[in-house]
Amino acid sequence: MKIQTPNNQQLLQEVLMILTNHLKPTQLLRFIATYNLGQSNYLQFKDQQFGDETVESLSQKIDAEYPPESINYTNAQYNPDIDELKISWSQVEIQKTNPVSPGIILDYDTEGNVIGIKILNASQIIENLHQ
Repeated sequence: MKIQTPNNQQLLQEVLMILTNHLKPTQLLRFIATYNLGQSNYLQFKDQQFGDETVESLSQKIDAEYPPESINYTNAQYNPDIDELKISWSQVEIQKTNPVSPGIILDYDTEGNVIGIKILNASQIIENLHQ
């Protein structure tokens, strides 16, 4: 009795096709990136996995699954003219501010979550700020 076994590349392609049928595009791409599986023919792989999908259609699916306002990010801005450091980790609109100590102001969203902080006279508080 002779048994044929697929080579590693064939096996990987079969596994990825199964995952494509059971995972959302974003989950599949994260899996591929995590395990560095992109070492084959990209165009062939793209066609097998995503068919007629375009970057725009995939982007719309990702935006629908992960709306931009739900993505955490950190943005730090220093204004030397007024010596203010502003750090925010949300793009939602600030609804309320609250000074919590001299020169430290917290920003809140509509649900009362802290979404940012302002540090006044920042160069006096944070060493090496200008570097």
